[in-house]
Amino acid sequence: MDDKERTDAQKNVELTFEYRDEYKRKPIAETVLTGCKNEVPMFPLMVTGDWGTGKSEFAEKLCNLTNESSEQVAAVYVDAYKSDYQDDPLISLSAAILEVLPEDQKEEVKKKLIPVLKALGKTGLKGLVSYVMKKDADIVAEEFEKDLKKTADTFIDSILTEKAKANSYLEALREALEQATVDKKILICIDELDRCKPTFAVNMIEMVKHVFDANNVCFVLIVNRVQLEAALKSHYGNYVDTKRYLDKFVRFSITLPAFTSSVRHNEQKTVTLEHFEKLIGESGVLRPFFELRGGRCFFKDILAAFITRNNLSFREAETLVRYLTIYHSISENGYAFHQKSGLINAFKGVAIFLVAFNPEIANDVIRTRSAIPFLNWLEFDHSITYENNRYDGLKLVGMFLHLESFSWEERENMSQRNEELKKWVEHFERVTQSASQYYNDIELLHVVLDAIDIISLKSMD
Repeated sequence: MDDKERTDAQKNVELTFEYRDEYKRKPIAETVLTGCKNEVPMFPLMVTGDWGTGKSEFAEKLCNLTNESSEQVAAVYVDAYKSDYQDDPLISLSAAILEVLPEDQKEEVKKKLIPVLKALGKTGLKGLVSYVMKKDADIVAEEFEKDLKKTADTFIDSILTEKAKANSYLEALREALEQATVDKKILICIDELDRCKPTFAVNMIEMVKHVFDANNVCFVLIVNRVQLEAALKSHYGNYVDTKRYLDKFVRFSITLPAFTSSVRHNEQKTVTLEHFEKLIGESGVLRPFFELRGGRCFFKDILAAFITRNNLSFREAETLVRYLTIYHSISENGYAFHQKSGLINAFKGVAIFLVAFNPEIANDVIRTRSAIPFLNWLEFDHSITYENNRYDGLKLVGMFLHLESFSWEERENMSQRNEELKKWVEHFERVTQSASQYYNDIELLHVVLDAIDIISLKSMD
């Protein structure tokens, strides 16, 4: 969970879409629930997203929505990472299923589970399950190396016997599960698989498919797919085709949307940006500096542009808010954020962003005492037109730092030579003069340099 989720847990607040759904994900959850009710062939379903994009919160809300609104489905949330120490996903999955079964059905399913647990525990997942589930021959050979030293006939006979027993146990378990879930299906959300040890993650996925593949039992795997595929390669080797491997176990896959509106809408806002704005609105320290006072908030616009350009995750947005709060709290002698100068605050925000997410660029800016390293990283184009770009946060930052590198006389000459630059120069002078009502001898580069020093905990004496 992210920091906000932990805070909710501490307050005993149950995460629901009614409590908050600023990322507009309730329709996704409702569709998943409908698919479970109507036996749509979409399970096991994989829900993917980067770390820090609210996957865990979505999973918990999906389970709560199911249990609150549906009499046809019971849902249970499984944190795979918390079970990772057991090295046996069969135990945690069995416990989760038993947890939501009707009381009058638990005993029968438990009776069928015990032989499976015993059978799979004899030689471990890499042994019996590897053979029964037809996994890689190399793994089978490794687990049965000692048995291979026996006579071939004895070995083959023992393997076939064990396979027949295991298959009968598994079939009996599936039949018991299907019988127990005729009136009420089960939806199991398995979260944090990508954080588990590779062997545990792989075994969990294979258990879902091969042991609990029963009608009326629907699995939703919540993962960072990139990390999960890395775990698969770690387990099987770089030669494995991870997409094909996962396709054997997952019927349908979706990625949590990065925007709060449908693609058919002209204006979209990333869910991270929405999260950032919500955090600012909840912050008693920062909120006053982002409130609009008769015009655009440069502070908000520029930070929003950085968040979007760098595709920050939820957790990274929280990190940015934390850095902004720390900066304001430790600043003295007029260096803190100012309610009447969004422009100055914005350039302080530039410095804080660099220290938090691009410290090497921040170091280069300090070392060279110039904006060039930052402008190069920004891929700034000084020829941008004024009319269409003056409210683009990143281009505004770049152009202001670019213009500041020229003297007043040079700016005047530029204005005379180029009508487009004239508009930019006039805009720059107008905005910075407004800002200088509260700051004497304003130089935006110095604002950036000073803020980098402060957030780096250097003295500003």
